[in-house]
Amino acid sequence: VNCHSLSVLPLCAVLKIRHKAKLVYDTHELETETANSAGFRKLLAKMTERVLVPFIDKVVVVNSDIARWYQNHYRLEGKISIIQNVPYRRNLNLYRSRAFRDRFGIGDEDIIFLYQGVLSAGRGISLLLDVFSQLDKSKHLVMLGYGPLAGCIQEYEKKRDNIHYHKAVPPGDLNELTSSADVGLSVIENICLSYYLCLPNKIFEYLNCGLPIIVSGFPGMGGFVDKYRCGWKVDVSRDSIYAIIHSIQWEAIREKQREVLRINQNFGLQFEEKTLLKLYRQIGFVATNIENETSSEITPPYQSSENRKQLRRGSGK
Repeated sequence: VNCHSLSVLPLCAVLKIRHKAKLVYDTHELETETANSAGFRKLLAKMTERVLVPFIDKVVVVNSDIARWYQNHYRLEGKISIIQNVPYRRNLNLYRSRAFRDRFGIGDEDIIFLYQGVLSAGRGISLLLDVFSQLDKSKHLVMLGYGPLAGCIQEYEKKRDNIHYHKAVPPGDLNELTSSADVGLSVIENICLSYYLCLPNKIFEYLNCGLPIIVSGFPGMGGFVDKYRCGWKVDVSRDSIYAIIHSIQWEAIREKQREVLRINQNFGLQFEEKTLLKLYRQIGFVATNIENETSSEITPPYQSSENRKQLRRGSGK
């Protein structure tokens, strides 16, 4: 039984007992320390997780900081695996899409900063809107996604020529848009421990399309930038974000892009899936070794032409 969130862990534990199964707790984030967890709800979540931990055979987390948290709280020696939340690796080249420039009428010498993902509180949306409303118009902010703050972004778009909103798109269409930006943004706010320790998949989506990144100076994201020199880290404040974006020019972007090209070979679901297969072998399952079948040329199923047609006909999620 592969359990992907704390909310269904009780049911998964019942299934494990009833069917004498193995239980993998494949956590989406730091489950008891999320933005929506507070008061009695948080207490109940912590009690539930602590009571059910003995039934878990393996725990999967997305980075080493969250792994240490689970280890320190539950003493899960030998049970934790780290599988980063990354897309399949693309072979990067010099091709750059013009999707955003053509759609929004952005000049070739202007710089496009992209935020993609959920448009909700705690993700730096309001800070970024405030900053770009004060910046020179050669610095453009594109917000791509869905969520409760979409309307607020559209109001800013009406008033500022350098702020743009793009609705969410199916996963198979995302790379074309992402690769038309110049810098990726992940300025998460420290509103909960899960956010503070996170290493969002959007970071790898940016890198996968050749974009250097601007991230919060937290352990996961900031430590990643320190290690790989693929962008800039900032204090999550208006002044700090303004200062770094105001200072960024094309020369600095191109320097960071070279680092992104250099490190791109290190990341991809091609590598992470081997850890997942090893985990299943450790708990007694026969997991096919696909190492020789996986290459940088692989196209994930969701990117097939037929699947993309289905996504367009469906909800687009």
